[in-house]
Amino acid sequence: HGFIKVNIVKKVDLKNGKISGIYFSYSVPAVIAACIFSAYSLADSVFVSRMCGPSSLSAVEICYPLLCVFSCVSVVIGTGGNVLCGIAIGKGEQNEANDVFSEVTLLITSVSLIFALTVIAFTKRFALILGADGTVIGDVCSYLFWCGCFAPFYMLSGWLFLASETAGKPGLAMISSVVSSLGNILLDWLFVVVLKRGVSGASLASGISAALGAMIPLCYFLFADSTLRFQRVRLNIRRTGHMIYNGLSEGVSAVSTGIIAFIYNIIIMKTAGSSVLADFTVALTLINFFGSLLIGASQGIAPMVSVNFGARNYDRIKKAMKTFIGFGIMLSVAVSVFLSAFHNLISNLFKLSDGEMSGYIINAYIPVLILSPISVIIISYFTAIDKAGTSALLSVARTLILRAIIIFAMLRIFGLNGVWFAAGVSEALSLMINIIAYILHNKHYETDSVKKSVESD
Repeated sequence: HGFIKVNIVKKVDLKNGKISGIYFSYSVPAVIAACIFSAYSLADSVFVSRMCGPSSLSAVEICYPLLCVFSCVSVVIGTGGNVLCGIAIGKGEQNEANDVFSEVTLLITSVSLIFALTVIAFTKRFALILGADGTVIGDVCSYLFWCGCFAPFYMLSGWLFLASETAGKPGLAMISSVVSSLGNILLDWLFVVVLKRGVSGASLASGISAALGAMIPLCYFLFADSTLRFQRVRLNIRRTGHMIYNGLSEGVSAVSTGIIAFIYNIIIMKTAGSSVLADFTVALTLINFFGSLLIGASQGIAPMVSVNFGARNYDRIKKAMKTFIGFGIMLSVAVSVFLSAFHNLISNLFKLSDGEMSGYIINAYIPVLILSPISVIIISYFTAIDKAGTSALLSVARTLILRAIIIFAMLRIFGLNGVWFAAGVSEALSLMINIIAYILHNKHYETDSVKKSVESD
């Protein structure tokens, strides 16, 4: 209990606390957590690239779409359930919040066990579907096997991080990520460098680290004085359908990321081979690393909005949106300038024979880093106010439809070089759509705010 009372996991008052203070209470731990959590893929890529070579690094990238499927299911159930938890807490319906929390945990555990058994049983078939050829299929199968074994921990950790934030404990997610990611780096060194287990060692290290990350918040919810508590599960089919519907936008985003990664992998393998895919993997690893910092800085908006939506604090939600978007823009510009200036130095960690291609791809992706936090905040806003249909539509347009269309269009017009710039073009178009949707919704939002003011008078 002494550990749980550390200042960094103090409870945040989402309904009455100062908005800028809440932003930093969520963003600072989230950025640190995202930075260290992103060391998962970064550490795997660095150790595999330096110790096993570019073809093994390509194998890790080929496995990525399947991991996105794991994430998708966890995010759909977890995000949707998290919104219902936040709204219930805002309304003062604590028993309902605990009921949802317990149901989500049971659902994710059950689905993850099915995923684990399926991947373990059909590892080679999944490897072939993902695009592995004879040069990398052995490494792909090795990596996928351990991913399957630890699927329950990957999926539960994401849900428990979300629940920690809604329970007013954003620092708890940070602590879990720190322990998990530092453990992953240490285990990568042990399995890949010392024991020379190669790609399978990197996957095993990530799996064990995910288990460590899941156990910390799990122990907190089981034994501490938490806002959210486990109780006997009472399955409610209607509520389950509602939470899945609510989480569709974030789930679509996760699975769309996997589909787009699959498209990139197939195009690159067919047109340029595994060496260029390794360059792309390095570039994407760095972009995702820095991009996760920006998303982490913005992720506190969801519990902030859902709790205040339940309490009908509409003006407070509007102020929070301005604060989060303003800070998000400033941080995204700073991160983009840093990465553009120092990407060559950072890329040398991967020990590739030619880092020019990865640097070229990174520069092409800079617009994504600058623009994406705004879209993420707007889409999260619609999810948090129980507008899952709008959120899902905006998300699928941003992460899948526009991206896929522009990738194939630019491939046809400009060849492989055009593919690298497709992400930036699609991000700009989707941002325009998201801003228009938010402005149009705000008219209705302001009307509700006026009504509330009249009622209070």
